[in-house]
Amino acid sequence: PIAGPGLADLAEAAGREARIFLYGQLSPEPAPFPLIPILRKGVAVRGYTLWEITLHPERRARALRFIHDHLASGALRPVID
Repeated sequence: PIAGPGLADLAEAAGREARIFLYGQLSPEPAPFPLIPILRKGVAVRGYTLWEITLHPERRARALRFIHDHLASGALRPVID
């Protein structure tokens, strides 16, 4: 999930029609786009930032409701270790 030179390894390890979500860049080195394994396996690559939720009031409200409801129901049980 963290871009950089390891993106090629992620694409090689991905299964057919997998999705790779990139949400950061751990390395300052470029992240070469692994075209061949992506085309060969039909892999989808998508960038993600938290701003996609936090900057949109409706999305943020929906996310907060989801978290609150699932904590209250016990469906989400955070492990503090």
